[in-house]
Amino acid sequence: MSESLAQTQQLYEQIRKAIFDGTQSVDAINDAISALKVKLINFSFANPRKNQSRDELLLIRSVLELSAEWAIHIKDIDHFERDFSQLETFYFDFK
Repeated sequence: MSESLAQTQQLYEQIRKAIFDGTQSVDAINDAISALKVKLINFSFANPRKNQSRDELLLIRSVLELSAEWAIHIKDIDHFERDFSQLETFYFDFK
C-alpha cells in the first residue's frame, strides 16, 4: 500500500470514528469529508480505471458510502444524491 493511500485510509478511519463517537460538530465533519474527497483525486475517484488497484477502489467506495450515510444523517438530500451518483460506478463490475 502506498504512503498516500495509507494516509488517506487513516484519515478515513479518523472521520468514521468521529462520526460514530459524536465527538465532532456537523460542520467539522462536513469539512473533514470534503478534505478527504479532495485527497481521493490522487486516486482518480471521479473516473475509476480498470487497472486501478483493488485497495484504491475499495477506499474510494468506502469514503463515498460514508459520505452518503452522513448526508442521510444530516438530512442533506442534494449531498446524498451527489454521493450516490458517484457511487453507482463502484457497484458494477469492470469485467
